[in-house]
Amino acid sequence: MNNRNDLLIMHGDGRMYENVYIPSRFENIILRHVILNCVKTDNHRPAPLLLIQGKKGEGKSFMTEAILKGNGIYHKIISSSILAGEKENDAVRRLMQYYNKCEMNETADKYSALVIDDFHLSIAVTKQEASHTTNADNLLSALMNIADRKDELKTPIILLGNNFTNMYAPLTRFGRMSIVTWTPSPIDKAEIVKQLIIRHDYDRRRITFRDIQTFVEHYDQYIGFYEQVVENTVLNDFEEVTQYFVSQGGKVAYSVLHDLIQKSTTGNIITMDSLYREAEKLMNMKLEKLDT
Repeated sequence: MNNRNDLLIMHGDGRMYENVYIPSRFENIILRHVILNCVKTDNHRPAPLLLIQGKKGEGKSFMTEAILKGNGIYHKIISSSILAGEKENDAVRRLMQYYNKCEMNETADKYSALVIDDFHLSIAVTKQEASHTTNADNLLSALMNIADRKDELKTPIILLGNNFTNMYAPLTRFGRMSIVTWTPSPIDKAEIVKQLIIRHDYDRRRITFRDIQTFVEHYDQYIGFYEQVVENTVLNDFEEVTQYFVSQGGKVAYSVLHDLIQKSTTGNIITMDSLYREAEKLMNMKLEKLDT
């Protein structure tokens, strides 16, 4: 049976952003938050803070960036680690530095957003080290002030992370923060994995979307796992590159390495057998790591 066009058909209800499949539910979450905060309306007063929580590696970060970039929304994406600091008020100073940049770019018909990634690891949530107590309290106060500002229009903030059970409760109150738990549906996950596969050479005659669904359901892992599987499959012959690099004592021009990498990956056609083989290797590595 010839299934060469099967993977070119979109089976989910999402949209493509530069070869990235975005489920419509996630797209709506991000864009609704940005639009309602940036556009004055009579009947809606949205919370300026949007917290999206979910399991690690499920694409929250790269999908958020793809949506903002794809819709021309000015944005800054920072890691929560940037908001740490040794000196008092370091956290607030750094937060406002990025927030003000976004606010300055928010003009008529030009939208902006500040994204803080891995916010569950920030001092505002963990507050584990005594030396960070003051900075943590100040950071929480700054976020509370932003949330409670009476401005008609506010620059939206999107907080991404995994576990927010220790989040400061007053910050999560209605009107300050909207909370969404993101879990991709099986078909969403299969669509995302499909896009990872068709960026490379793959067996167009034999791989079907149903094959990918079965593969994803079989391992029931986060999206980052399948991304690593695909990359390992494509780079299966990378040892030739490393051996050459070592033989030259590391004195190899970037252009030469580029050509070697291209050569080592050319012709590595992805098949379902190769995906299962690399997935098993990765699963065994995870199990070995747990046993040590």
